[in-house]
Amino acid sequence: PNQYPVPDNYMVETTYGKKEIMITCFINYYNEKPRYKIQFGLNENEYVYSDHSPTDAANAYLKAYYEKIAFEERAKNPNSLTSLEDHIKQYFSAKDNVTIDELVFTINNSRFRIIYQPKANDEAKPIFERLSQINAIMDKKIPIYLIKLQQFKDKLNSDHEIHITDSEIINEVESSLGNGTRRSIKDILRFLIPSMVSKGILNYSEPTLHIRISGDGRNVGHKIKHVMSYDTLCIALAPLIEELHDIKTGFIDNNGYKWNIELYISADWKFLGICLGHKSANSANFCLWCSINKSQNGILELNNERQDNWTIDKNIDDINQNYQNILRHKNSPLFSMIPICNWVVDELHLLLRIFDRLWALVLSEL
Repeated sequence: PNQYPVPDNYMVETTYGKKEIMITCFINYYNEKPRYKIQFGLNENEYVYSDHSPTDAANAYLKAYYEKIAFEERAKNPNSLTSLEDHIKQYFSAKDNVTIDELVFTINNSRFRIIYQPKANDEAKPIFERLSQINAIMDKKIPIYLIKLQQFKDKLNSDHEIHITDSEIINEVESSLGNGTRRSIKDILRFLIPSMVSKGILNYSEPTLHIRISGDGRNVGHKIKHVMSYDTLCIALAPLIEELHDIKTGFIDNNGYKWNIELYISADWKFLGICLGHKSANSANFCLWCSINKSQNGILELNNERQDNWTIDKNIDDINQNYQNILRHKNSPLFSMIPICNWVVDELHLLLRIFDRLWALVLSEL
């Protein structure tokens, strides 16, 4: 549709296979994006569709078609154990809840043991149905909203080599760029607070909520890079940042109770640095919390005085207002509502770094 415009509700009817199975393919547009639909079955009363690509719609059709064929085959050859189970029930009360767990028999002095268990599909179906019900309820309780990042679609680094040559895959991936989803932290709190109060995790006599914000970067290929960019985070996190500013002074739940909010942010050093507007972890003034220079790193004593008593001397309000005048800060912090003392390096990354250093010392002694 991007190169050769196809009109809305365009239809193609075709047949395939020795049995000349007939299907009808449609293309419709919703919000200026194509939806690929395939109708099949008796009187074409069944259908599948995809908002991604024709290939995705075709795969959905094949899955539905073969599931239908498998169901028809099972109907033609009912499991013999079912009739045997019904025969056994003639000699027991219905209250006994008789089921067949295993069958043992001998043929020509060869002993066979068959263990009967429900089919995987039979077990998965109720789980899938229950998950669908839960998702439908959650979509109403905590709606999902769309984030537009389309303006960053044209900023992809053209210096990287593309290893995918399928034009359909490339078009599908590029069409999905620039879109993200989010949920409102206010909706999440309104949903969680009643349950946590009833479980005794929260109580109204100590109305303080400690909320930790966390994040990390993710690269999914040479051509598509996500998250680890200050400009992208500014747009992706704008709704969250606005909500955090709103609830910083307090949050009122559905029952009218006001909760005090204590905010924290925890991530690896790089993500924290980007959110704080810092240049990089290998810069001269690398620390996010103080003004230490890397030339001072490892010096624990100077003029017979210990130098390991480093304290937090930066202030989030000062960084937010005067970041141009603070060494190694090039942008204002994204989470200016969180005190600098509540910016914490993720303990997993910190532990891994400590083990890396200790292991390096071990290897150096070998």
